[in-house]
Amino acid sequence: MFKVKNLIINHFDELLDNTFESARKTKSLSVEEFASFLETDKGQETFNVLDNVVSDVFIKSLTEKSYRKIRKQQRKIEDHVVDVNLDLFRYYQAFADTTQRIYIAILESLRNETGKVDLEKRDYINLLFYGTLCRTAEEVGLLLRNGYSNAALITWRSFHEHAVIATFLMEKDAPELYQRFIDADVNERRKQLESYVKRHVDLNFPPLDETLIKETKEEFECIKNQYEKEFFNNGYNWAVGYLNEKANFNAIEAAIDFGRFRPYYILASSRVHPSYRGIVDLPADGMVNLRALIEPSDQLEDLVDPAQLILAEFLEVNDRFLHIYSADHEYETNTMILQKIYDKFRDAASENEEE
Repeated sequence: MFKVKNLIINHFDELLDNTFESARKTKSLSVEEFASFLETDKGQETFNVLDNVVSDVFIKSLTEKSYRKIRKQQRKIEDHVVDVNLDLFRYYQAFADTTQRIYIAILESLRNETGKVDLEKRDYINLLFYGTLCRTAEEVGLLLRNGYSNAALITWRSFHEHAVIATFLMEKDAPELYQRFIDADVNERRKQLESYVKRHVDLNFPPLDETLIKETKEEFECIKNQYEKEFFNNGYNWAVGYLNEKANFNAIEAAIDFGRFRPYYILASSRVHPSYRGIVDLPADGMVNLRALIEPSDQLEDLVDPAQLILAEFLEVNDRFLHIYSADHEYETNTMILQKIYDKFRDAASENEEE
């Protein structure tokens, strides 16, 4: 193991020496007298004060001007990454914007004269999922434009999980299944409350309202009595009766033919969980560029996978979603528009790879 000087403050020793020298002169002590003074209790207090003085030098450097300089550099990086991969980002954004256009158009069509939206539960759940996927696609685009492909792949993992459940629910289109999905959530809320009650003192957080805790427990017991005893045994038993095998995420994924995304899901999972493979992606020569771990990338091979995974999967979600919510004579056109944007995206990715 080793130790390194000036990790945060440049010329730390010089700054500390100058601070101590200033304190010594203020007290009108000789070097020897000041050294003896620092060994006393009063001297230790002075030492702590001087540590604060030195650390404040760095804190005071965090000015609005310095932050604006950082933001300018970040925008410069984003512009560079986009310029190098312009068509890739152009069509990715076009797809993301089109899905948001769909989402907003549906919301606007649902508003009654009071401005409120009255929805069946399954429509409400479908829209919650679709809006979440729209937002996540935008978040991945933002990460990629800034060169953060690893974070984008990690975020796609969440997108995939939401896309799988949303597609499964839409394909089955069974009111009972939607209700089972909703009711299963009370167990998660109960566990969250129990965890908070157990740890809020450690976190210096206020206690929860006892009424909330009581109502959640009562709701859990009520729902528990409505279903089979295994209903809360795992987080996917709400799908029991709609699968031909044991209920879990893999089974739901396979039921809608999304299993082909699993290799990337496993790869993304390795980046989420703390493992050797998750922090090391060894190149052919076996050496890792440690500095590259914190630097954004403008390389197509780093950016294309998360982007293509988002669009390919969202295209399939939209096939089900638009089949439900498009006017009959518009469904084919709507899906064709998204397919053509996706094809343009893939063409752009292929052309960039050839260059």
